[in-house]
Amino acid sequence: MSSNRTKNNIHKRSYYSRYNPSNFAATMQRLKSLSNTKILNSRKSEYIAYSQSLKQLYQLQDIDLLLNKMLDNQLFPNAYIINQLIKKLSRYRLEYIDDLYRIAVNKGIADSITYNSIIDAIAKSANPNAYEAIRLLEEAKRAGFADQYTYNSTIDVIAKSINSNAYDAIRLLEEAKKLGIANAITYNSTIDAIAKSINPNAHDAIRLLEEAKIAEFADTFTYNSTIDAIAKSINPNAYDAIRLLEEAKIAGFANVITYSITIDAIAKSVNPNANDAIRLLEEAKKLGFANIITYSSTIDAIAKSENPNAYDAIKLLEEAKQARFANVITYSSTINAIAKSVNPNAHDAIRLLEEAKKAGFADGITYNSTLDAIAKSVKPNVNDAIRLLEEAKKNWLLDLPIINSGDVVDLHGLSFGSAYFWLKKEIGKLLLNSTDIVSITFIYGQGSNSRTNGETHPIKQAVLKIVKDMKNDINDCNEIEGNTGRFHINFQRKKLHGELHNQVDNHGSTSKQINKKINHSQQLFTQTEAFRTRHSDVNNTLNPNAKPFTPNQTRNY
Repeated sequence: MSSNRTKNNIHKRSYYSRYNPSNFAATMQRLKSLSNTKILNSRKSEYIAYSQSLKQLYQLQDIDLLLNKMLDNQLFPNAYIINQLIKKLSRYRLEYIDDLYRIAVNKGIADSITYNSIIDAIAKSANPNAYEAIRLLEEAKRAGFADQYTYNSTIDVIAKSINSNAYDAIRLLEEAKKLGIANAITYNSTIDAIAKSINPNAHDAIRLLEEAKIAEFADTFTYNSTIDAIAKSINPNAYDAIRLLEEAKIAGFANVITYSITIDAIAKSVNPNANDAIRLLEEAKKLGFANIITYSSTIDAIAKSENPNAYDAIKLLEEAKQARFANVITYSSTINAIAKSVNPNAHDAIRLLEEAKKAGFADGITYNSTLDAIAKSVKPNVNDAIRLLEEAKKNWLLDLPIINSGDVVDLHGLSFGSAYFWLKKEIGKLLLNSTDIVSITFIYGQGSNSRTNGETHPIKQAVLKIVKDMKNDINDCNEIEGNTGRFHINFQRKKLHGELHNQVDNHGSTSKQINKKINHSQQLFTQTEAFRTRHSDVNNTLNPNAKPFTPNQTRNY
């Protein structure tokens, strides 16, 4: 009785509870060593019984026990059981299913299910190997085993691989179309592969969507993947994204994702239309589709629009906070909208940064945007700026370079405000403690990429502003010939030299008096109204809101 109970409960977790998963490797080795054993079709009833038992097993130890029992009974797995094992073991290690596939091929019992199962297992693995999936598909084609499922699974592997190769996916879709086996899944997986490629070609995605619509294969996933490809393309066409959303709405295919990625496409377009983004967010809210991404992308669209409305951004952040949708991006985008508005309110930016810090949402971008808001405000508060710089440095959120004479200073990762305030502070310290020439080379770009659409990028703006502010203490400055991403400046305190000469001529002057005059005349960040007026033409050429040449930071929502 006890023996029967054990057999009936072979699939339960409680049985063989101290099983060591590494033991299964020995079982696979045993299976491979017996691969020349004949499949005894005469024992069909036993194969059926084992197959029925295998259907109920999910734990590795139970599968191991059943497989060893078969081998002990001199019964080598047939094609049906090997295919079952491939599916069962796909959740464990790919090496196991690869061994089973090779056994099936070597014994001549591999069929379409064998190939489909192993390709599907690759698609569901942690790191899908597109090269291996394509190789298996080619092998299946030569053996006459490739079918609709084989093509779909292979394209799915391509879409899920680390570097999705859209070309391979499109090529396989074209083959499937010629064979008359393309369906909704084939189109959806191919468009998904395009969207997930390094440089998605939105035109290819839209073309395939149009084909899918004609063939009546288009569904929610088709529209979402196509709009996603648009959003992730180099220059997203917001008009196309909105048009497809409208189509999806009419067809009843629009959902949370459709709205989210459409607004994301607007935010990432060359000239984001904040009104379109806000309108779609309002629609999403009424439909119950609003989420973290819709709010984040809408505020981002406001920040990147031509004339950011800080009031709208702050209002949406408050809504997001109440709905518990606020996150790192929501705060940083709102502060960025403040910084890029016509008259940035530094107090609002600092208040939101403090909130973000308490909520654990503050990062380097949040600090950079806040410093930009301070720098671009009517009356920049230097104390606030320096405090935030030191705070960000202490918390390893900004990589602020130590500056010494003769250094090549890399300014990547900083914004207009953080670069400006930090350089002014550090260079000022060097000059106050030195009578020699302070020579520094600043890296703010890489060759021709230091300019975008004719605009000088923000880091260079900061360097140019330093040149303007400290004009009286500069001997020489020039952009290095042949490399527009580097700027070389020689600083020297001219007033300091004048005081030293006076000291030689007038021995009554004390060192203490000289230092007092130097500190008074060289106070950091001080500009007279006359100086501002005299150099207003330089101010007019600066555009600290210009788009930086550096790649956009990728964030997971």
